[in-house]
Amino acid sequence: MKTKIFFFLSLSHFLITHPYFTLDQIAPNLKYYTAKETLNKIVGLISSKQKGAYLRFGDGEFALAKGRNWGKQQLIKGIELEMREAMSLNGPTILKSIPMNCKKLNTNEKGMSPGTHERSYDVTLKFLRDIAQFWGKPIKNVYSPVALHHVAVTDHDYCLEFLQFLKSHNSCILIGNENIPKHITTMLFGSHCMFIPTPPKHPYKIIDSVEQKCLEVAKKDNEYKVIIFAAGTLSKMLQKRLWYKLDNVFLFDFGSLIDALCDWNTREWINDNTAALNALKQKLILALQ
Repeated sequence: MKTKIFFFLSLSHFLITHPYFTLDQIAPNLKYYTAKETLNKIVGLISSKQKGAYLRFGDGEFALAKGRNWGKQQLIKGIELEMREAMSLNGPTILKSIPMNCKKLNTNEKGMSPGTHERSYDVTLKFLRDIAQFWGKPIKNVYSPVALHHVAVTDHDYCLEFLQFLKSHNSCILIGNENIPKHITTMLFGSHCMFIPTPPKHPYKIIDSVEQKCLEVAKKDNEYKVIIFAAGTLSKMLQKRLWYKLDNVFLFDFGSLIDALCDWNTREWINDNTAALNALKQKLILALQ
């Protein structure tokens, strides 16, 4: 019996990692949600005060899940397992996203190009094959990981409307890079937003204290809260922890748009869209101040 189980598991691993399998063979029921579809879904969940989460997984998260260092986060004991656990979260209000904007898969959107969110077919398919082993169930619904980034470049009116929606929630918590200027956090989320800073390098070292601070703030009252994450790879593991400990929340990964608004050129898409992002900043100042 053990031999049969081992054979089945080995065959399953082979099917999702073999380089010659197609999208239909890896995820035959996959549905991809565009940037606006993703943000509309988030607005709907928050508006109805449902417990939910929007998690963004990319190359950095996968590297850590496979036991490799990535960028400003070195591999530390426990991080590999925690990232895998975050990737395996599933539920009707858990919106998981991975980079798969690709012309051949018809998942590319107008305004995307190499350097600005577009990926090649081979790279997209390989990432999908690789991450399938940590998904926790067959891959079905995949949301855009660059939803806010994309509308920030291509549709300023929609982006402003969404950011104003986030700011309208008086009970919010921001977990992010300690170097984010106060005027940026106030402009985006209001003076009422509680800011819990994280170090820009190796933030996983203080995950326990950040989690504890967030729980203390979140549990002060029974109000529905939007917890916003802008802490890189740490965001996903914190989202996983908080998912199991809080009920009246939506956990939203803001992504690298915060870097662009801070004038940090940390991503290729930011560098390639300077003019559009500068125009957005000016509109933000007028609309959100």
